[in-house]
Amino acid sequence: MTAPAWRKKEEWKKICGDTKSLFDDAKVNFVNAYGKYIAAFSVAARIDQIHSEVRYDEFIRSCTDDLYRYATYHPVKKENECIYRIQESVRASYITKWFLIFKPLILDAYKPLANMDLLRKCIPENEIEAALNFFRTSNEIFSIYFASAALKLKKNVNGEILLLTEFFDININLDISEGEKDKEYKDFIYTLRYRLSSQDVYRPIYRRLETMSL
Repeated sequence: MTAPAWRKKEEWKKICGDTKSLFDDAKVNFVNAYGKYIAAFSVAARIDQIHSEVRYDEFIRSCTDDLYRYATYHPVKKENECIYRIQESVRASYITKWFLIFKPLILDAYKPLANMDLLRKCIPENEIEAALNFFRTSNEIFSIYFASAALKLKKNVNGEILLLTEFFDININLDISEGEKDKEYKDFIYTLRYRLSSQDVYRPIYRRLETMSL
């Protein structure tokens, strides 16, 4: 099938490149946070790559198509020139939508792919349940890192990503207990996993966070 002509336009290529760059940034932070479990999966499944290239390509094209159309219909005019600019909250909402549709990470396929005996050799027994929960929800967890990278929420001057859930904790839930914060995080993961929504549902949440971070 021939790709649409507008996919050859520089604006489309720029949006695609920006999304790929955010994916790479999110992946670095994701691997840093869960490196032990990811390494164990790689050994047990005998696979070095943690995402499917086919699913990732489908995600990139679908997400970029939506972002390009949005930028086309919502241009910013400056001195009689149309500038293609996308609010980070809009970008994050489309990223979340399409990432959770295609779920490019293959970590959640640990049951058919990973040898459980090898997995247990790599992970202490008291962490096995936590590791399996991580594998099961890895795409949802990664989508949080991905959207956080798009929103450009930073922990410090070194550029470490501030996750959406952490941003909620700092700015909204200062007076609740750690247990309640953990419950909110789990509720967020549950929503991402079982309440797949359109970008229009995510956008107001991300816009609020974007505004609060200014």
